[in-house]
Amino acid sequence: MRKDLLFGMPVMRCKIDEKLFNKKEIVNTIIKNYETNPNRNAWDLTNKFDNSSLHHSYNNKDDSFEDIDYSKLLPIYTDTITKCLSQLNFKQNKFKFNFYVTNYTCIKENHFMKAHIHTDSDFSAIHYLKFDEKEHHPTVFENTHDYAFFVNKLCGDFNDQLDDSYSENSWMHAHYKLKTLEDDFVLTPSFLKHSVPFHKKCNNHRITIVLNINIEKP
Repeated sequence: MRKDLLFGMPVMRCKIDEKLFNKKEIVNTIIKNYETNPNRNAWDLTNKFDNSSLHHSYNNKDDSFEDIDYSKLLPIYTDTITKCLSQLNFKQNKFKFNFYVTNYTCIKENHFMKAHIHTDSDFSAIHYLKFDEKEHHPTVFENTHDYAFFVNKLCGDFNDQLDDSYSENSWMHAHYKLKTLEDDFVLTPSFLKHSVPFHKKCNNHRITIVLNINIEKP
């Protein structure tokens, strides 16, 4: 378990052991759904001039697509989220939460996801189920602080000397990519704006599972 700072906000990261659940089955079902329609994207078709292009299950219940069996993953997510949230300073070290799998995403050639936030949860999490660091783009997080888009002009020399591999230095950038590997689990505040860049050439599917998490009163 690792706690980082992203634009000054807490980000928790860890690995999920692929041997603990039916990873191959889930991946194969998602790819089968993708092949049925690579542009399953009911979530983001409200504006034809500004919409994403990807295979995305949110808000799209359709009998032509198979349901994903998350049953073996749910207890793993419960344990993982508990460990992540334990990195925060709750009163008397007590907290309760609920979560749900909000969707999966499947991205390949000529696909991308525009910047957005999760408005109906306290935290969101991304499980990178299939990810090739040589050809897939990590999630891009956006610094929404007012200073972000002119900080380079004010502090260019200082900024050039910072080591960008440390996310603690992300506050000096308008955008930041966390180094990502397959099986990573990344939990962030839900209002942290994020996107997936355009994949011009991509031979393999980039697959993630996305969770929404809410803190309850103890």
